[in-house]
Amino acid sequence: MNQLLNQIISLTMQKVLFFGLVLAGSYFFFFTYDNYNNLHAREHAVLQEIAREKEIQKDTDSTLKKELEVKDSVAALSQQFEKIAKSLPTVLTQSDIMAFIDIFSKESAVKVTLKSPLPSTKMEVIEVLPVTVHLKGTYFEIGRFIQRVSVFEPITRVSDYRIVRDAINSGVYNFEGKILGYRSLDLKQEEVKK
Repeated sequence: MNQLLNQIISLTMQKVLFFGLVLAGSYFFFFTYDNYNNLHAREHAVLQEIAREKEIQKDTDSTLKKELEVKDSVAALSQQFEKIAKSLPTVLTQSDIMAFIDIFSKESAVKVTLKSPLPSTKMEVIEVLPVTVHLKGTYFEIGRFIQRVSVFEPITRVSDYRIVRDAINSGVYNFEGKILGYRSLDLKQEEVKK
């Protein structure tokens, strides 16, 4: 060890400088210098990550926009539902519809030949109360009857109807169809029943 120290001490300044530069260069070359490939690779990875984050941000923004649109649509639909639910009666029965049919048939001067209730159908928020009706009258009288029934709020709909000329009397027509009444279900009572 003493020999090594003696040789180091005997070195001139130029040799020490040269030896130091060789050691520093080899350290830089082997441990830190890598042609900047690693740095470029890291830069490229960061740029790709930024691009991915921008895509995620765009997706998030579009999702938030769609969420706001859906919320607005739900709010508008709930307002429409409340409006419709308020306009529909909750105590309408098929016998009430049959009584209204009698009133409208007298006003329109048509003859009711058949009037029978059909099974009601419960939907999510309404109950459909159908009644089958057969009428006889002139085309004008049947038209007036359909118009009166259609504008009456609790009934609102005439469906599956057929108007045919009477085989015996050519000026008389037969009407066969369904008259639908709608009743708003009381959602609170429905939840209690479940």
